[in-house]
Amino acid sequence: MTQWNRYMLQPGLKQLLISKQKSAGDDIKSLNEDYSYKILFLSSIIPDQSNARFLPTILIDDEHAELLIKRGLSKQKLVDMYNAEDAVMVGKGVFVNCLKYGSVDWKKANESIESIIELAHNISRSEIIQAPTVYPLNDGTYKVLTGHRRFLAMIYNFGVNGNGQFKVYESQPVLTKLKQFQENACREDLPQYGKLEAFMNARMELDTLSDVRKQLGQKKLTVREEASLLGISWEPMTIIMC
Repeated sequence: MTQWNRYMLQPGLKQLLISKQKSAGDDIKSLNEDYSYKILFLSSIIPDQSNARFLPTILIDDEHAELLIKRGLSKQKLVDMYNAEDAVMVGKGVFVNCLKYGSVDWKKANESIESIIELAHNISRSEIIQAPTVYPLNDGTYKVLTGHRRFLAMIYNFGVNGNGQFKVYESQPVLTKLKQFQENACREDLPQYGKLEAFMNARMELDTLSDVRKQLGQKKLTVREEASLLGISWEPMTIIMC
């Protein structure tokens, strides 16, 4: 399986785009969703495993995190309780890397953990400048769209019983991978492979949008419109002939 098709387009994406484009015509602004800022319990938030910045985490109860810190609970016991083999446990003041010791994934996870803890310390001093974005699921929980590491930093600082401010979409955005790429592309700490993966996923959604517009007889997206949807600054080049 190639990386290109590792993450499939969300089911029904084409039909959603057809519906939106039929009602809005050529206006791509119809793809902008309504949102508001809300205080949410961190226990109601779940990560998106298909995000390029996803870290395979399991959230642990504040009580268990405290017991681990005070050595009232062993690491192995905690791993068994949460079935956390091949994952990273995170709780209030706690990160436990349970990936295979010494493996590439283990090393990458350690690097991520270090950067998240540093972010958590920064947040504790100056708060979050840009709130993570989420959207509601049918069971009353919310899924992270952007800001996975900020969310984990909040868990590290406040525990699962804590709360924080989030940018909350009224429903799942149609072009989720495009929105994630807009954030991931500017992150210096995201490896080039992760940026490429985020771009490939966003490109798949953009190609689907282009196919839908063509199917509906609408005009082709301009380079400027594509750049806008990708969150890329674009200015026409001036070519001087000598």
